[in-house]
Amino acid sequence: MSNASRGLFGKNAFFRKTKKLYANSHAVVIGIDAYHKMPELSAAVKDAKSISKLLLELGFEEERIMTLYNSQATGNAIRHVLDDILRETTKKNDRVVVFFSGHGLDRSLPDDRKEGYICPVDGDAEQIGATCIRMTEIRDWSEAIPAKHIMFLMDCCHSGLAVGLSRRVTVDIPDYLYEVAKKPCRHIITAGRAGEVAREMDGHGIFTRELIAGLKGAADLSKRGFVTGEMLGTFLKERVANASRGKQNPVSRQFDGEGEFIFILPQHAEGSLPEPEQDTVYEEPDVSHAKPEVSQDGFEYEDNETIAECVRDAMRISSCDVRAGECPDWEEFSMSRSAHWLEATESDCAEAQYLL
Repeated sequence: MSNASRGLFGKNAFFRKTKKLYANSHAVVIGIDAYHKMPELSAAVKDAKSISKLLLELGFEEERIMTLYNSQATGNAIRHVLDDILRETTKKNDRVVVFFSGHGLDRSLPDDRKEGYICPVDGDAEQIGATCIRMTEIRDWSEAIPAKHIMFLMDCCHSGLAVGLSRRVTVDIPDYLYEVAKKPCRHIITAGRAGEVAREMDGHGIFTRELIAGLKGAADLSKRGFVTGEMLGTFLKERVANASRGKQNPVSRQFDGEGEFIFILPQHAEGSLPEPEQDTVYEEPDVSHAKPEVSQDGFEYEDNETIAECVRDAMRISSCDVRAGECPDWEEFSMSRSAHWLEATESDCAEAQYLL
């Protein structure tokens, strides 16, 4: 098949395959360079626009991608989109990507934990509580959004989003991808650990540059046509650490649910997952992100053993306890995006510890 015919014919096949896993795909893409009361950044908006374009290639409909750039990204606007619009427009079998590129801050709590914030364009480091958005708010909003899968991609200073223990799951089942597509998940990938500065290279933040590469296929190491949240996190940890010579180390954790966020790659659409039995209007299954055990939704997979083998090779699942560290001085990132992140340490804790 020629490249021209593959591009024309394969696109329809790709969107049908994505529809089998999700009814609709929503995204909120936020990028801020021109802060009112904080140091300006140079590539945050460019990064956000690149992600918005990439999501279109990954099956997200343009009318369901909400963008907030620079002056649009006020605290009220971000709250309205995440707490009101997504709650009203998403349904139980949808997925949501939230991408943020900008500043983040934290404050110490009495027990020495750190409370994380993202900074809207009108954020003020002298009035963090009044002008910035707590990560606890974002966690609460994610619980109220009906969509079964939500992925947070945070290329900013300290994210502070609590992550529980990475769950241990059995992947030795032939229909693993089918099962995790049904179950809920809330996943976050941040650009680095505590005290690290998010660096830029070739006109992009290193994290976003590698994120784009991963979602264009580089994270699909087994070349099976899909990337899960866990696969993407594993890929970014290695690639960003290598590109930054160990100075920036992404953190990837799932803080709710037992499912997996799934990206179907368009360049592999014709051979990755089976075609729907017929082109019909999508029938939404009875799925609730609060109830992992759900009814059968009619998905059928012809190559389940191959899919499960790929996921087994890609997944690295362990228990961990994640705590927030301290934010670097303003001078350290006056002209570049700073990243102050979650610091992950492995532990054998049996219960999840939320640091929000």
